[in-house]
Amino acid sequence: VSAKYAMRYFATVGGSSSETQVEKKVLASNPIM
Repeated sequence: VSAKYAMRYFATVGGSSSETQVEKKVLASNPIM
């Protein structure tokens, strides 16, 4: 759950355009999620 919040936080900071890239990075580092 914390990883999901972190993903949204970084996505908001990076911008909606970078949201997918950040999401992929988080998913790549956290395959369990």
